[in-house]
Amino acid sequence: MNEPRFATTPPTGRPPGRWQFPLFLAALAAFIWFRDRAWYAVAADTLPIMAGFPLMLWLGSPWHLRPASALTLAPRWAVMGMALLVAGVLGDLCVVLALAWCCLFWSWLMPRLEPARRPVMVKLLVLAFLAFPWITLEGEPVGFWFRLTGTQVAGGLFSALGLDVVANGTQLRLDGMPIDVGAACAGLNALQAMLLAGGVLAFLWLGETRRYWGNLLLLVLLAWVANTLRLILVCALGLSLGAEIAGGLVHVYGGWLVLLLMFMVCVAAFRWQRPPARPRPGPLMGGAG
Repeated sequence: MNEPRFATTPPTGRPPGRWQFPLFLAALAAFIWFRDRAWYAVAADTLPIMAGFPLMLWLGSPWHLRPASALTLAPRWAVMGMALLVAGVLGDLCVVLALAWCCLFWSWLMPRLEPARRPVMVKLLVLAFLAFPWITLEGEPVGFWFRLTGTQVAGGLFSALGLDVVANGTQLRLDGMPIDVGAACAGLNALQAMLLAGGVLAFLWLGETRRYWGNLLLLVLLAWVANTLRLILVCALGLSLGAEIAGGLVHVYGGWLVLLLMFMVCVAAFRWQRPPARPRPGPLMGGAG
């Protein structure tokens, strides 16, 4: 009598439990987002960064993943991800937890990618990293630096234009008009959305080149420039319309205007750097004489 045989894989040929680790990653992402709900106060500015996840899936398609066991992970990245996860939980740091998620995701994805695709696909981890609210929750030092340097630049500009300027930290006095560059003027809530939009553009234009990584630093610089221009606009409108009216107008619409400005500058910068397209082989011109 023949021994009964038990199938080790479903009829589709796919390994059992192939979605276990992706489901774990989805649950971990939800945990990172909702462990600290301080971002609720600025949800309208923060929730859009969740678009980083579907954008990553869209830009990486078609994925064409290689078959692998459900538990097949890249050991080095898995260990690094777990270490960062423990450190993030113990330190209560969203930025470390976001790094942990990216490492764990890559530990699952890398063995399933063709080796030739890995150098390009790893760049999409930037979008996943920016899809967690770590700037909103822990980026106050960055916001303070944006405000402090922006105040100094604005003060220097209006002083060069002949105005009486007194700058003290993040406070300005222009021709006797006091301007307090508070936390809302740092553009911190919109900063991550700006970086995410710039990251998408960088991948679209430079994702196939090594210039992509260097341009991530350019995104930070452009975000600072855009926010400083926003501050200068507040000061200019304050001098002409009054500080209260200018502050209301710019704080309501200024974030979106800055995002649009950075978007346009990024498009121009990335298109300028994009290498020329290689000509496709075609039929030979001319004929035999």
